[in-house]
Order: sequence, then structure tokens, then C-alpha cells
Amino acid sequence: LHTFDFKPASDGTVSGDLSTTVKPDGSFAFYPVISASLADRGSIPIVAGIFSNAQSRSNHVQQIVKKVNDLQLKGIDIAYLDLPADQRTSFALFIGELAQTLHTQGKVLTVTVPCPLQAQGRIDDGAYDWAALGTAADVLEIAPYRDQSDYRTVVPAVLQYLTGLVNPNKLVL
Repeated sequence: LHTFDFKPASDGTVSGDLSTTVKPDGSFAFYPVISASLADRGSIPIVAGIFSNAQSRSNHVQQIVKKVNDLQLKGIDIAYLDLPADQRTSFALFIGELAQTLHTQGKVLTVTVPCPLQAQGRIDDGAYDWAALGTAADVLEIAPYRDQSDYRTVVPAVLQYLTGLVNPNKLVL
């Protein structure tokens, strides 16, 4: 279960409060979400600023780990959607560092990313290096395909492409 509770702040900290409507009882996996998207005005430039250098990226990792530990969470989901393609390497490095830090503490990292697009006979995964993300994260969740009129023709090709890059057991629609 994911609740969209947190947002990245420009100083690398994590803002927001844990949902009080969910009472994890051990019968389900609960990983709150730290999210950024075009729908959250200003959040994509904040993420780009965080990713602008290794020091601020590492600070963000440490702030996330602190939040996870302070709240005694078993893991966290990162849903930084709508990133521009020039953030591809930075995002992969960020997820790699976050996964390594969380895994040393026995925590889980899930990552929600937008479905790649099919254009002109090829798959465009934009800002998301699926092979690197699939190596680092425990689960990769594919956000719903936005154009439902193309879903049946595009998603099978996308899944075939992704399963060539990522262990299929890590992919969730």
C-alpha cells in the first residue's frame, strides 16, 4: 500500500506527514510515497536542484533515510514522475545510492516510474534508466499508461522491452 504523504523540499529534506488513516498490521506491505510531478507545481525544479550535484543528491538520500528511520518504516516508495530526460543519469545515481543505504539497514525501496512511450516504432524511456533502476530497487512500479486509447497496442510492446532490461519479478503494473 502506498500513501502519497511526502514531497522533496529544496534543501533536500522531506516534507509532509505520514497518513494516519492507515494502520499497518503486518498483513500488507506499506511503503509511503515521496512524490514529485508536473501536477505538483514547482516539485520538478526542486528535484532537478537536488540532483544538480553529488553532495545535494547524497544529502537528499540521507534525509530520506532519516525520515524512514524516524517513522520506523519498513521502506519507502519514490515517485519522481515527469522528470526531463537530462535527469536520467542523476536519477539512476540517486536511486542506486538510496537503495544501497536502505538495503544495508534491511529496508525496502520501491520506485514508481511512468510507463515508457512508444514512438516511431521504438520505446522511449526518457529520464528513466530501467536497467539501472531495476538493479537497485526492490520493485519497479509502472504508473498507469496515460493514453488509454493506445493501452492495448502499446503496453505489451513496452512490457516486452522492459522484461529484457529488468527482472520481470520486479515489475508491477
